[in-house]
Amino acid sequence: MDEALRDAGLQLDQLRWILLPHYGRHLLDTQCLQPLGITAERTLCRAGDQWGHIGPNDQIVGLAHLLTRGAVVPGDHVALLGIGIGMTWTAAVLRIDAVPLSLGVLAPPLRWPWRAPADAQR
Repeated sequence: MDEALRDAGLQLDQLRWILLPHYGRHLLDTQCLQPLGITAERTLCRAGDQWGHIGPNDQIVGLAHLLTRGAVVPGDHVALLGIGIGMTWTAAVLRIDAVPLSLGVLAPPLRWPWRAPADAQR
């Protein structure tokens, strides 16, 4: 993550969202949140709890979720952090340049709110 942030010329606190694997709260806490020093509110863990772990698609579905629900705007930065075979980690930092208004109809379904009420306002 440090290398991806350095390449992007950003600091961790400049990221609007950090999209992580959805492999359970314990692993999320111990393998991602604590080592990165971030809170769950900067991730999609509440939404990911509904989807479950869908392999390498966790971050892509998360990005679709953010785009279709208007949770990112042009100028926001989003990090995608993935894990692969042999505990290899990959990070990418994206800058959101545009959000097509027509994406809303493609929002992934949810059973309950994906953000706490205090987090819902931007």
